[in-house]
Parts: sequence; structure tokens; C-alpha cells
Amino acid sequence: MAWSFKLRGVEELTGDGKAAVLVGIGHGLEKIVVRGEQLVKEEAPVGASGQLANSANHLVEGTRAEIFIGPPADVYGAAVEAGTRPHFPPPDALIPWVIKKFNPNSDAEAREIAWLIARAIAKRGTKGQLYFKRATDQLGKEARGILEFEIAEALDAAGFGEAA
Repeated sequence: MAWSFKLRGVEELTGDGKAAVLVGIGHGLEKIVVRGEQLVKEEAPVGASGQLANSANHLVEGTRAEIFIGPPADVYGAAVEAGTRPHFPPPDALIPWVIKKFNPNSDAEAREIAWLIARAIAKRGTKGQLYFKRATDQLGKEARGILEFEIAEALDAAGFGEAA
């Protein structure tokens, strides 16, 4: 999901006022992506290890900000988000999750459950968890307020507030 913001009147600013707005935008973007990363981590399914949630990360470069799933979960994060078509996953890859979810009595029972789940995935695929969508939907409701607050704070700090 991508957002853009249009700030009216910025083109009329000069000098310290324009610099303050740019500082506010920078601080706002950083706070927005940090909040977005937090929301993704809250919404991501925990699975066996919490690896997916712990792989949520962010990057800010100038006026471009990104929230993403980094290594090692980057190889499967999109599949968890969107779901998959039927395929046969390696049952051994499911064993840690099976142990956490079902608490089997033996390794043999864990392997059997993992094989049955792999067979079900081969027939039906997996349902998308939409954790990233839920997080970005919520962030979309919060982002404007964060940006407005940070710009106002930067303008106040530069002496352009009501007390000036």
C-alpha cells in the first residue's frame, strides 16, 4: 500500500519556515514507519518461532519510507500474507509449528501430523492471513495525524508557534 500527502502552502515558505517543515516531515516519516513496523509485528501470526513478526523492518530514505519483511522471513512473508495455491510443502518444515500447536507425544506423532497438514495444503493451499493489510489499514488512519503533529512541533521549535 502506498500513501502520499499533499502539504498546501509549503511552496510559499522560505528559509527557516521551509527548513522546519522539512524537519517535521522527516521526523513524521520516521515515526510513521516505526508505528507501521510495530503494527505489522502485532498483527503477524506468531507461528512456531515468532520469526515472521521479528523480521518486520523499516527504511526511510529522504521522503521515501518503506515497511517490509526482511530476512529470514522474507522468503515466506508474502505467502503468509496472501495465502498460497495448493502445493506440497516439506513436512519437516512444519514440525516446529506442529510441536507448538499440537504438543504431540512423540517425534513420530509430530511427523505424522506434519505430513497430514502438508497433504491438506497440497489439496487446498493456505488462506492469506492479511496481517500486513490490517497493519497498513490501521496505519493509514494514524499517519496524517502523526505527520501533522511532527510538522507542528518542528515549526514550534523553530519559533513559528503561537507563542512566537
